[in-house]
Amino acid sequence: MMEKRLAVFVSGRGSLLEPIARTAPIHLVIADRPCPAVEVARGLDLLTVEYHEHKLYGAEENRQHFTRNLAAQLRSQKITHVALAGFRKILHACMFTPDLYKDRVVNVHPSLLPAFPGAYAVRDALRAGVTETGCTVHVVTEKVDDGLILAQEVVPILPGDTEETLHGRINDVERKLFPQVIRSFMGL
Repeated sequence: MMEKRLAVFVSGRGSLLEPIARTAPIHLVIADRPCPAVEVARGLDLLTVEYHEHKLYGAEENRQHFTRNLAAQLRSQKITHVALAGFRKILHACMFTPDLYKDRVVNVHPSLLPAFPGAYAVRDALRAGVTETGCTVHVVTEKVDDGLILAQEVVPILPGDTEETLHGRINDVERKLFPQVIRSFMGL
């Protein structure tokens, strides 16, 4: 049986890297830009950290080229599964073909999908005036925040919540839920 190998894609603070690393071995971290997550990865002494500057590829039509380069890096490291941990780029549909990573990429999103998909989920939940939101772990597909839901956890919206305070509480839940789901998803 082939060894299961995890890559984690990051773009931001890296607050999910340590909880994931405690639960499942991370073989590769890919950052699409310089960010604090790279320092977190180095501090955890993770095997490899690669940069893939999305900006190098220019306009939207080059998203496929960017994604194919990521996939080539994954294959060169024999990666079997991918977790998007605050990764802010939309991958091209070519990533989700059966010969690449169809049904082997997971993401954590800061809302109870299908409510509030997209990059501004916390802000959108506050503006909508709902009393609860949460986080969702789902399989990634070519459609944004539309894949099979693997797990969800509710986070109440408290009076006086700001985007920062609410996102902080959601992130606390993500740090517990996402690593557990990754482990199960990979069959570890």
